[in-house]
Amino acid sequence: MQNSKSAKVVPIVTGAVPRPVVSLARLPAAVHRVREKTAQILQLAFKNLFEGADDALFDLADKATSNQDQNLYFEAMREVRLQRRDIERDFFLALDKAYAVLLSSSLREDDDASLDVSLDDLALLGNDQLEYQVAIDGMVAKALEKVAEPCQHIALRIDSLVPRKVYQQNNPLGPAILCKSYWSVIEPLDVDIKAKLILLKLFDKAVISQLDKIYTVINNLLIQQNILPSLTIKSQHRSRGRSIYQVSSATAGSARSPAARGQEPETQMLSQLRQLLGAHQGGAHGAALPSETLLQGGQVLDTTQLTQALTSVQQAVPGGSVSHSQALLDSAQILGLIQRQGLPEANLSSVDKDVIHLINMLFEFILDDRNLPAPMKALLVRLQIPLLKVAVEDKNFFNVSGHPARRLLNELAVAALGWQAPAEGEPDDPLYRKIAATVTTVLAEFESDVAVFETLLTDFIAFVEKERRRAGVLEKRTLDAEDGKARADQARARVTEQLAASTLGRALPECVTEILEGPWHNYMFLLLLKFGEQSEQWLAACDTVDDLIWSVTAEMDTDGRGRLMSLLSDLLGQLREGFETIAYNSFATGRMLKSLEREHLARLRQEDVPRPVAEDAEKRALTPEQRAAASSKAAGTAAADRDAVVLAPVASGQGGVASAGASAGDSAAEAAEIESAAVAENRQHVAESWLEHVDRLTQGSWFEAAEPGKAPYRCRLAAIIRSVDRFIFVNRNGMKVTEKSRADLAWALQEGRFRLLDEGMLFDRALESVIGNLRASRNRPR
Repeated sequence: MQNSKSAKVVPIVTGAVPRPVVSLARLPAAVHRVREKTAQILQLAFKNLFEGADDALFDLADKATSNQDQNLYFEAMREVRLQRRDIERDFFLALDKAYAVLLSSSLREDDDASLDVSLDDLALLGNDQLEYQVAIDGMVAKALEKVAEPCQHIALRIDSLVPRKVYQQNNPLGPAILCKSYWSVIEPLDVDIKAKLILLKLFDKAVISQLDKIYTVINNLLIQQNILPSLTIKSQHRSRGRSIYQVSSATAGSARSPAARGQEPETQMLSQLRQLLGAHQGGAHGAALPSETLLQGGQVLDTTQLTQALTSVQQAVPGGSVSHSQALLDSAQILGLIQRQGLPEANLSSVDKDVIHLINMLFEFILDDRNLPAPMKALLVRLQIPLLKVAVEDKNFFNVSGHPARRLLNELAVAALGWQAPAEGEPDDPLYRKIAATVTTVLAEFESDVAVFETLLTDFIAFVEKERRRAGVLEKRTLDAEDGKARADQARARVTEQLAASTLGRALPECVTEILEGPWHNYMFLLLLKFGEQSEQWLAACDTVDDLIWSVTAEMDTDGRGRLMSLLSDLLGQLREGFETIAYNSFATGRMLKSLEREHLARLRQEDVPRPVAEDAEKRALTPEQRAAASSKAAGTAAADRDAVVLAPVASGQGGVASAGASAGDSAAEAAEIESAAVAENRQHVAESWLEHVDRLTQGSWFEAAEPGKAPYRCRLAAIIRSVDRFIFVNRNGMKVTEKSRADLAWALQEGRFRLLDEGMLFDRALESVIGNLRASRNRPR
């Protein structure tokens, strides 16, 4: 009996989040519509995500250097295919839980904490969770840089409808919740860390990078339902003057004063980074590092003392070009510089010493990064001491991806990506001067207030936007011209194709060939551009071509002569009208039409008309471009023969000088022909994987090019015109620098003459690299 009663007892847990299936019914109608609309959009995004995952994992398996890696990617591909439905279902269930939380009016912090994916709960081996957290933080930070305002508008509108306070961290549509919900469903997958990171990157591409479009749809949906329709003006007025750091650091807590930050304990991110660093140094966490033996017996510097000492070191940082050995300061060098400031012998705490090592490793990555030009790296590396001061004061620095110091470094690096050193003798361009001035200001003015970084960040973003608008005008002109050129090339090719089809296998008189390849080709080209392929004018011009060809090839029996007699007047009138439309030379027009009249009279009289031999007929079946190439080759051969005849007697009388010149010219021409043939041969052997890589390129991607005979340069893929197989590249100022076909670009990438640059956030890439290197060092056999 007791068991029976106990079986019916349902425990009541206060403060627990209600089950989504039950609680979602209490959501306001407007929020329900938002949830349903978002689900529709995200379902399409997930379809693209899983299709991309299949391709990405298969490519990695195909390129794997060992059977073990290949099996790893194939198993991951199989696991993702099997779990696809469960992943989608669990992801939307996680979002429903986020909506359900908003129905509770409780402000207990542990409710919000239930939404966070705790690193302690990830159950990963070693410190793999660091890589995931860095990847997720990077995705969230990158999204908020682009969509902070529309995301805030959604949060405020939903906030007006539900009892719970809605902000960036618990907004069901915010990048933080989306990323954490996605991570919560792919973390349990039985796949390798590499495959999970690939799935995170694909989510970034399919969902996070599209948030601006999604937020536009959702905000419009809420506005249509009269939910804070005038929010844009009010929110801008209310947020004016707010600190960037206060907004960005809301994800980690309220803004703190420098003194408070200096006393706070190390964060979980920093703690795990120090564990990896301790393993890298070969000792237990907290054991003395080699640099700690420099100054023994002195008192430990507190945060304020260390910051003041670093400020003195910072102001002594030299300007100009900096080599790798001059740029980086390890903990021993920093302690030596601190001692030179007149402070008594002192030592650093193990935490501060580890922070120095970590910042040093981050800037080592920056100096070794191939994505940045060397002069720009020399400027950015001067920020080592300022960022070290920030990290010493704020132990949350490694965890707050939106920190203004990190954002400033990232913005400087992104702007520098397309920068190209000026030619010798030319002055530095405005971007280099601006970055140099920004770095100099940081070194001169930053003591402990991060507002310096905020001010400089705002100023630099405004400068970049102004430069981008100026370059955008020139780029638009460039692309408009290229688009017009592409349309013209496409139209010419279409006219050539049409005429080739009409004349295929026909032996035509010279006058007809001259008309079709000359003025009539131009006339049809004009009609196609002006009216299009379905227009009456174009179709009439094609009919005129058919009539003209029939008039000089048809059998002249009784019916044929009758039709030709009735056709001639209209045919000649149409030809003359077409010539006049393109303002063709009147003398040439009269000559061609008289030649055509003689041809027609001869056919009506049934006189023998000389016809081109079979070889000429085959030539006439060729396209005009093919005939031009053949004529050029024949002309070159004839010219070489004439030179040989003329130069022979001269050579006999002057010691063979002329003969040697002819031989050199022939050798150069032969070498050029061989090189051209080699290029064509190489393009035929482009690996299919590189062609697929080209197909996946997106507009805006940056490349570093090192082509034969040219100085290295950087360019951006500005347009892909697939109709004419043309990839247009421009420089940072929007000027066209080169163009490639699909095969040419694939070959250039395969040969290493074009290299795709990584446009990811510099600080986040550096942190990922440091974590990867420390993990590799930890796992390396000793």
